Amino acid sequence: MESGPSIHPVYENSTRSWMYIVADTQSKNAVVIDPVLDAAKNNHISTNAVDDLLKTVRLNDYTIDRVLETHGSGPGRSAAWYLRTQIQERTGTAPRVVMGKSFAGVQRLFQRKYGIQDIGGRRNLEPGFQDGQIIDIGGLRAHILQLPTQTQGDHLGYLIGSNIFIGEPALTVDYNISRSDFNDESAHQLWLSIQRLLGLPKEFRIYSSNGGVHGFGDGKPFATVEELRSKCKLLMGH
Repeated sequence: MESGPSIHPVYENSTRSWMYIVADTQSKNAVVIDPVLDAAKNNHISTNAVDDLLKTVRLNDYTIDRVLETHGSGPGRSAAWYLRTQIQERTGTAPRVVMGKSFAGVQRLFQRKYGIQDIGGRRNLEPGFQDGQIIDIGGLRAHILQLPTQTQGDHLGYLIGSNIFIGEPALTVDYNISRSDFNDESAHQLWLSIQRLLGLPKEFRIYSSNGGVHGFGDGKPFATVEELRSKCKLLMGH
């Protein structure tokens, strides 16, 4: 029987973003979800938060199989390349990276700023996942959910055990609405994504990357489905 993952949240204050290490405690295999660079100051890129994340990886002797992104963040924000490079230098093996809009953005930034033409190594890039696809993290299984929203049509959720990792806060905000409020196509897609999340078992935890440190109250990076159902007051199925 599959045991639950070990989850290590890391908060990056300047961008108000969470990033996560999700690990199989038996095999020590792990993934990193939504790593971000600190907000640039005076044209200098800072890596303080992702360096803290790397310390956690080393302290726990984790093997990072993949760097996963849930959505296309702003150009230059993804720390996927930096994370991959640091891990490769330490272990000799580079984790695979799921290519997304933010990864393409950071590649353009480094090309322009430093003249680096291929920051990721194309053989280590993976195309976007499909809905229902499953990937292994040691003895864990991660189920891929397509969760389109009004602003990020390629948004993905990663369901690992009784935890799902998302990026778009629009999927978890405090709604008091019914289906009739979602009339155009993009809004309807958001409605379907919210239904899909809130249709999960009530004890499941939803982790958001972009919700901010106070997004779920008490500095928590997650809320249970039951808590969000109560907050959102969605008229499910009506």
